[in-house]
Amino acid sequence: MTEQAPRSAAPLAVTGRLVRPDALRLQGAQTAQLRWLRGDMPEKHYPPGARASGMDGLVTVDLLINAEGMVLEAQVISESPAGAGFGLAALDAAKTFEYENRLHRLVLMSVAVEFLP
Repeated sequence: MTEQAPRSAAPLAVTGRLVRPDALRLQGAQTAQLRWLRGDMPEKHYPPGARASGMDGLVTVDLLINAEGMVLEAQVISESPAGAGFGLAALDAAKTFEYENRLHRLVLMSVAVEFLP
């Protein structure tokens, strides 16, 4: 049996885009077909350590949105800087987002979540 070092705050695993064959992937100008209605602002979930040091962050999150505009799944595509807690904070915020889904079907799209001190 080997001893393992305690786990520190490791960067969030980035696993790529969500895949759902039954969902329409929106990109670029197509994303205008969904209008953001409400949800937590990223500042509400700002990582305390990053805020204290005046650090900013940018996270790209892939979203699965149902026909009613609710976020069913969210996954980090990229996080900068890695390991500062912005990925998890962006997921927390994104999971509260609600959209007006004019397509009335399951859709996938990516959004940028910015954290500014």
